[in-house]
Amino acid sequence: MNQPATPVRPACQRCRRPLMACWCQRLPTLDTATRVVFLQHPREARVAVGTARMAHLCLPNSSLHVGTRWDEDPAVILELSNLDSQPILLFPGPNAPDILKEPPAGPVTLVVIDGTWSQAGKLVKRSPVLSALPRYGFVPPAASAYRIRKEPRADCVSTIEALAYVLGVLEKNPTGMLTLLDPFHDMVEFQVDHAQRLHQPRRRIKNRKAAQPSS
Repeated sequence: MNQPATPVRPACQRCRRPLMACWCQRLPTLDTATRVVFLQHPREARVAVGTARMAHLCLPNSSLHVGTRWDEDPAVILELSNLDSQPILLFPGPNAPDILKEPPAGPVTLVVIDGTWSQAGKLVKRSPVLSALPRYGFVPPAASAYRIRKEPRADCVSTIEALAYVLGVLEKNPTGMLTLLDPFHDMVEFQVDHAQRLHQPRRRIKNRKAAQPSS
């Protein structure tokens, strides 16, 4: 006998989250001189609680590309060929300056790799066009609030947290760019509350016999 099909939960076409977990109403719109180019690993694109798409929807001057071979992607090559906006890679490396302390001058195209550390490292290593970019790292000024996902190291943060700090420096607007984190915090709290509700122990209801009248 065929098993009944699992009903598909209606989803928001913008954030691609279930309607009950949609965070679109909390998304700010932040105009930036910095062009942000998200290069997302395909596996990360399937992570329901990822933050790159959330950040992309907040930033009109951004683009989001999913794949693994950027040297063969005409759209990405075009993004990195803008002579008016120096492309730089936000990824740690030997002698990479801390972008929070030594930000580049002038408008830049900020290339952000979205994936696990292992995925991101492989994407950069296998891509000559990315490896050739000036590289910047940074030390987060605060611990990550990404409680719903395990990070490989204590100093790791989510993509949207990194952008809130980095764009705050590049745009000279640290307070304004922190509003990127409003929908992020809402998503984290929703997921934590949802998980707690799912794992609450069920109350055991004992069938008790009616009390017998005394003789």
